[in-house]
Amino acid sequence: MVSPREVDHQRVADWSGLTQRLESSDARRLELPFAEIERLIGGRLPPSSQYPAFWSNSSSYAKAWKRAGDESTRRDVPTGYMGFVRTRTLATASATAGTTPGPSQTGRATGDVVLVGCVKTKAPGASAARDLYVSPLFERRRRYAESSGQPWYVLSAEHGLLDPGSIIEPYDVYLADQTADYRQAWGEWVAAKLTRVRGSIDGLVIEVHAGTAYVDAIQEPLRRRGAVLLTPLAGLRRGEQLSWYDGSGEETRAPEQAAAPVPSGEQQFQDLVILDGPHETGSFTFRWPTGTEDFDCGWDLTVDSAGRRHRVRYGLGARQVYGSRRRHSVTFVDDWAAAEGVAPDDYETSGCLISPLKDHGGRLIRPGEQVPAPYDGFPLVSHAEQIVAPYSRNALAVRLHADDITSWVGYALARLSVRRVDAAGPTQVPATMPRPIEPRTSAASPAVVRALLAYGQAQAPAVVGQVTFTPHPEANALIMDNPFAFLLAVIFDQGIPAERAWRAPFDLMRRLGHLDPARMLADPEGVRTAVAQPPVLHRYREKMPGWLVAAARIVLHDYAGDAARIWNDHPTARQLKQRLDRFPGVGQKKAAMAVEILDRDLGVPIRELDGSDIAYDVHVRRVFLRTGLAEYDDLDHMIDVARRAYPERPGAIDMPTWLIGRQWCHAGLPDCPACVLRDVCPKDIARANAVRGA
Repeated sequence: MVSPREVDHQRVADWSGLTQRLESSDARRLELPFAEIERLIGGRLPPSSQYPAFWSNSSSYAKAWKRAGDESTRRDVPTGYMGFVRTRTLATASATAGTTPGPSQTGRATGDVVLVGCVKTKAPGASAARDLYVSPLFERRRRYAESSGQPWYVLSAEHGLLDPGSIIEPYDVYLADQTADYRQAWGEWVAAKLTRVRGSIDGLVIEVHAGTAYVDAIQEPLRRRGAVLLTPLAGLRRGEQLSWYDGSGEETRAPEQAAAPVPSGEQQFQDLVILDGPHETGSFTFRWPTGTEDFDCGWDLTVDSAGRRHRVRYGLGARQVYGSRRRHSVTFVDDWAAAEGVAPDDYETSGCLISPLKDHGGRLIRPGEQVPAPYDGFPLVSHAEQIVAPYSRNALAVRLHADDITSWVGYALARLSVRRVDAAGPTQVPATMPRPIEPRTSAASPAVVRALLAYGQAQAPAVVGQVTFTPHPEANALIMDNPFAFLLAVIFDQGIPAERAWRAPFDLMRRLGHLDPARMLADPEGVRTAVAQPPVLHRYREKMPGWLVAAARIVLHDYAGDAARIWNDHPTARQLKQRLDRFPGVGQKKAAMAVEILDRDLGVPIRELDGSDIAYDVHVRRVFLRTGLAEYDDLDHMIDVARRAYPERPGAIDMPTWLIGRQWCHAGLPDCPACVLRDVCPKDIARANAVRGA
């Protein structure tokens, strides 16, 4: 709960004073007592400042020191003080200062540990890691690291983190050439190995001398563990890097080539003006489509953003979610519930809430995917790592302190702006809007659920394993007999008719002469040619071959070349969804669908089917809206509706809903008289008019 003192702090404190103090300092490290920080911000630090999370570089307050090019650290800092380390890239600093200090000017590395990136050119035989890589750039990186006096390690695209003395064979793996999934897993691997060899890295200052692909892969895993990253050569070209290591001190970059400043959280609030409030409203109740929620406290504000006035209410309550009762917040903007926050596992010590990021279509944004510009500057974390519990999302999430009303308002406005900006242009209206403060409920919903389940039972195959995925018998037999073909069919099933998608593995096998994961991985160009050969196997002729080859790589590396191992150990529904979701091109929709097909149609034993889910498919969305099951078009909301409607097995609702959407509940004029739901459906046709997607 936000105390009166906290609210007063948010209205009075001006953190720009701290920014100016840090910007004016020439020191690479600076320790400031809390008393001086309070003097700089012109107000008292809030009560939440007693928690380490308040000062973390993922805190919403971090914009104050990140604007100055610094990151916070408490390592070796006395109690009652806060430490700041200059992390502004020297390329950016030189654009204003005019010089770039080399090692001869700095004397030694600023970091506690130095990480050096590998290069492509290598010695012909087995060598120590320090000697294996052969290039002028690596030679200078090594010389710098060895002269720093600090521990240093090599970042290897093949081996992760290497001690310089480790003897290894030459290899031909370059990180920038690998898939996003590989780079993400590699970054986590490096962070885990560094933690093992150094102990806790919380507060450790890590100086990285490596290419962009290496820095991008490790920065989030390391920062999530509390480390502070320095990248002194970020943005410099190879020649400029060599000059830096040689200590020339000369800036060779033309002014127009200076690196553009990275957007910060400050930009999210530069157009946000609090006109009135926050005023505490006390407790209140909100009616969701599936029930009511009581909020312990709330605050009302009137804000102006980009010249538009908004009425805002921020409410804090608690609800049962992710397997336990957790703190929960909702930020309402102009009578729309625009953003929700839920307590992560460390809430008792951090006081923070997290909220999963979504794109303009309401789809969750997964780690490694591009984040829409309105979210730039907000502290991002992995939802699945913040909440280790059933149904936790494989998605990025913003992490803000529960008491930070201003940041939650800024995030809610950012989320609304994302929903209003379609990929085709910034002027389009979103397909759906967030839910209203007073949503209506449907008394027909229980009857609709019963009718859906009855229809699903009637449509289930009489004999398990005898399923007609496509009118082509040989394609059906391949899907049922070859687990890798089944996996490929799931990946193909996007943006084209289902019958065509499930025949595609058979056509691919005929064109390649095989469906061998090892041979596909060894011949990605052959896969690309086979997909693009007329008639093309898929409309995504550029993306699909990469997804198929990536699937082959995961099956080879993680499942010994046998796709059946993904599901033949009797996994829970949640475990199987998580495994499938790792494959590029799968995602929530396909993973949920595949779990149901494997258990219901192919007889694969899966445990704890209460962890199954509906697929966020266009047909399912349309039926949910028109029948009144769902109040608005949103992935989380519709999944929650299915879980409440049939908690024993939410995914059982998926297949009958999809069939009804395809056969009768069409996007244009539905065939209501022929539909099996005709007697229980409220037939609210217009509510699904804006549903788009494949």
